[in-house]
Amino acid sequence: MYVMFKFDTLDIKVFEIMFHYNVSFQLVAISECHLNQLEGKGSPMPEPQDSVGAVYQPRLDIMCEAYQTYCSGVRTALNLLQHLHEYPDFHQFVKV
Repeated sequence: MYVMFKFDTLDIKVFEIMFHYNVSFQLVAISECHLNQLEGKGSPMPEPQDSVGAVYQPRLDIMCEAYQTYCSGVRTALNLLQHLHEYPDFHQFVKV
């Protein structure tokens, strides 16, 4: 399991597990792309232009994959937090 002896910083692996670091950036990038397209800053909206769904349709597979990866990591993150909860030093680290 995960053992940490010093809580002044988070180990990068612990950080990635707790915050789904790589997947989160992918989800943010997808959302920014959609927002830019809706605001007219990105590539032109597919026809019909009044359909918001047309913005999401081209990236639906990527979005589903990213959310499935994100959701599958929630259990691991929860287990890690439950493990870290046993350490008083971790409580102090979270308060800071």
